Amino acid sequence: MKNYFKITTILFALVFGFTSCKKSYLDINENPNSATSSTPQLVLPALLNNMSSNFMTYFNYGGRIVGYMANAGGVSFVGSTTITYNFDSGSNTGLFTAAYSDLRSIQYLINTTTDAPQYALYNGVARILKSYYYQRLVDEYGDVPYTTALTGADNLTPKYDSQTAIYQSIVTELDAAIATLKANASSTTATTATTAHGANSVPSDRSLGGEGTHLSDAARALL
Repeated sequence: MKNYFKITTILFALVFGFTSCKKSYLDINENPNSATSSTPQLVLPALLNNMSSNFMTYFNYGGRIVGYMANAGGVSFVGSTTITYNFDSGSNTGLFTAAYSDLRSIQYLINTTTDAPQYALYNGVARILKSYYYQRLVDEYGDVPYTTALTGADNLTPKYDSQTAIYQSIVTELDAAIATLKANASSTTATTATTAHGANSVPSDRSLGGEGTHLSDAARALL
């Protein structure tokens, strides 16, 4: 009986001892390399790098579909639906998911730079990139999520908008982007944000370092 009371006492002491301790012992599990926030200066270069890779996939896919690229193994090669045209719901899903992954970053840029004069050029670039991506999506899939998309967990089932509505919105977005780039091309406030991050001066991304005219030309090419 005495042993029973001893064991019970020890267990109670351990339970209350652990519950009264601070949870600071979990701090060692915080990863300092796992960012919980970012800035337009950091997001845009990474986005452009990722987009260049994703668009190569689009170009290769399109080239095979329309016959610009030929398969050395013959047209009956069974390893790719782009050769056999035996498509199903799982075919080329990476084109869709990769696009929306990048579009989330683009929407972040738009949300954080709207009504922020120092980031006006970022806003113009983001609108062009969003329009370009949606043009690709519509050309490939037709109706896709647009007006209620890119909100993350706030809406996990966004509606699919019509091709016509999306194309009309793309024109509006591109016109707004061109106007923003033109209005801020020589703005000291806007250009300063492209060449500095915090207190440390860093090289600006080429798309923002005096290339506003070329970006406007690129936007007009999409119209």
